[in-house]
Amino acid sequence: GSGGNTSANLPPQNVVMLDQVDSKISATVRYRIPTDRETFLRMAHEYRTPENLLNTALVPAFKETIQATGSLMAAEEYYSGRRTEFNAEFENQMQNGIYLVTRHQVKVDDPTAVASASADGSTSGSPDLETGGTKTKWVVEKQRLSDGSFRRKTQKFTDYSIQVIEARATDLVPNQKFVERMQLKQQAAADRAIAQEKRVQEEEQRLLAIAKGDREVAEQQAEAKKIQ
Repeated sequence: GSGGNTSANLPPQNVVMLDQVDSKISATVRYRIPTDRETFLRMAHEYRTPENLLNTALVPAFKETIQATGSLMAAEEYYSGRRTEFNAEFENQMQNGIYLVTRHQVKVDDPTAVASASADGSTSGSPDLETGGTKTKWVVEKQRLSDGSFRRKTQKFTDYSIQVIEARATDLVPNQKFVERMQLKQQAAADRAIAQEKRVQEEEQRLLAIAKGDREVAEQQAEAKKIQ
């Protein structure tokens, strides 16, 4: 985050995603500091120096929000096309407060189920590929107020009219075990597609052979009639 000429360069944050995959997330946040005299003086009285504001308010808010955003989405979902949604949720929570959520587990069909692979991909050796089955999945529900709006934990810095003008998650790198597990699943999906194509071709060949046999029988019958 930055305010005036003060900035902090933090290393990628260790974040546990919804599917318990630990990942390193890089992100940037830019803040706008209030310019009206009364609010600015009140903020200056509270935090004394820009560095203190950054280190005791803005950086902790950034860290908490990136963790909260990670816990909304599975790493697998992030890499399956929800990267833009992740970014939007991060910026939304930085600006408007962290969602209060409830989580529960559900069982879902998974044709790409990988046996003996835990949620974080920490398996010993190469897991055996199943032909499909079910898996347990965490589902997040954002809590709502009676008026339908989301329940949130407000960002404390907004008390001093500090605004987030931009927040972006620039990169997400999951642990190596997860990457290997995803590669196994992709290979399994490719193998299934090839097997399915082979079955289709075999069925076509079988039907062609039946048709050819029927044609030959008909020709033989026609020939026999001619001889008679």
